[in-house]
This record gives sequence, C-alpha cells and structure tokens, in this order.
Amino acid sequence: MRHTDISTSNTEPQHPWMEQTELADSEPDPPSSVPVSNPSSGCVIRGGSEPYLLRHRLSEHGVYRGRGLASDSDVIIKAYLEQCGGERFKSECRAQERLTRGSHRNVLLMREALNTERYIIFPFLDGESLETVLMRERRLCPEAVIDMALGIGKGLVYSHALGVIHRDIKPDNIMIHNGSSVIFDYDISVILETEPSKELANAGTACYTAPERWQSLPADHRVDIFSFGVVLYRAVTGVLPFDDETVTGIKDRILYAPLLLEAVPAAIAPILLKMLAKDPQERYSKAKEVVAALKVVKGRV
Repeated sequence: MRHTDISTSNTEPQHPWMEQTELADSEPDPPSSVPVSNPSSGCVIRGGSEPYLLRHRLSEHGVYRGRGLASDSDVIIKAYLEQCGGERFKSECRAQERLTRGSHRNVLLMREALNTERYIIFPFLDGESLETVLMRERRLCPEAVIDMALGIGKGLVYSHALGVIHRDIKPDNIMIHNGSSVIFDYDISVILETEPSKELANAGTACYTAPERWQSLPADHRVDIFSFGVVLYRAVTGVLPFDDETVTGIKDRILYAPLLLEAVPAAIAPILLKMLAKDPQERYSKAKEVVAALKVVKGRV
C-alpha cells in the first residue's frame, strides 16, 4: 500500500515517535548551552516559558521526546530545521495560533513555539498512530471505525470553525490516545476564511488527496472531508479506495475510477459515497454533517 506525496514518488514519512514510550535508562546532565540549531540528545533548548531537555530522537524528521525542566513534564519537540522547515514551521504556527484560541480533545494543541530556533513544543500523549494500528490490524470492526471516525470528525469541526484546513488528513496524522482520535501535524495547513482558494493544491499525500486539488481548482474545507473519507474507507475495508503503483495512476483513479463499496457495511456505504464524491458540491458541505451522519448509524453497524 503506497502513501505517496503529490510532489514525489517517495513514501511519506511516518511518525514512529507516537509509539515509543520507553526512555533511556539514564539522562545526561543538562548542559548550560543556549538554544541550538543542530539539536541532539542531551541539548537544552531555551527561549520559551521554560528550558526543554531533548532526551532522545524519535524520528529522522526532527521529532524528539523531551522534558520541561521547570514543570518536570514530558513533551514532544518538533524541530523545523530542514530545507523546507521554515515554511512548515510558519504553517503550523499559524494554524496553532488559531487552534489554541480554545481547546478540543480531538486536536493536538501546542504548548508553545520557539520562534528564534523553529521548535514547537507539544504535550506528550501516550498512544499510537492510526497508521500503526491499521498496519497491525489491517482493518477495524465497524463499531471501532465509527468511534474512531467520530473523533476525527469532531476535530475537523473544531479546526474548520476556526478557518484551519489541515490538507493532510491520513492515518499517519491521527493518534489514538485513550480510545480517542487526535488530529495532529498541521504543518502544511492553510487558513481559509471564506472563498475557495487554489492555495490548497500541491501538497499532501497522493492517495488521500481530493480531486479538485489534483486539478488545481479552487478548494476549501471539503478537501479534508474527502481525505477523511479515504481514512474511513481504509479503516473499514483494509484497502485504499484509489490506489496505484505511481502518482499518475493514483491521480487518474481518484479523478475517474468509480468508488467500489462491496466490502463496506451497508450502513456506512452512503456516508462514504458522499464523502468521496469527486465533485465537492456533492460532498458533505460541513464536517458537522459527517459527524451527524455517523451518529445516526452508530449502533447499527
């Protein structure tokens, strides 16, 4: 099963830091260094509300497990130091500035951003990514799918109400924490106040990308609803609705191939048919409509 970025044939990086909960047997003594631009385990990052110790690296993509030295609390530290890190850092900060105006149990909110060094600090949550769950289980029972989907839907209702379009909803960016779904990784998100925008094109993961984005047409929050539909379809069937060995093949299938619903429970099929409509005008217009539809079928699958 390929998870290909629109702009490259390489597989999208996953988030192994979600599952790693074991700590090193011992921690280094915190050095007295100032903020660093080339982080490594044992460094202390300063410039925020408290210094943060980088305990160990959890992925090759700048994600670390750390600890707030004043609060004595576990955190996740994301470092945006690669070539495109500056833009992704800005996108995540813009999104989090909106999202942290309130709070929601289905959205991972930052603790703070360290602008001078391009670090964002998040609370540490025990759990694992939905991608890890699906790689292990392949598919979930319909009851579990509905519960998982309700969490994602509620998180999108919250995000969209604040004008934040995620643009990369996929199992890698959904954490299962205490039985609830939590959306994270807003680093290619955009803020969309009213009118559809072409800014939503050319980013994301190919097999979860809405048709209008492939066509570089003006798009809005309904691109997240399409991606959400792909996640829901995969969770209930164990396969992607539109998959191929190449990016071009994935694009063609998303644009032209019919949606096959034979393996989908009858109660969920109409919801997926509407979420995965190729014309955004035929999709649910709001995430809250998806949530309402899922609540209706809960207990009937």
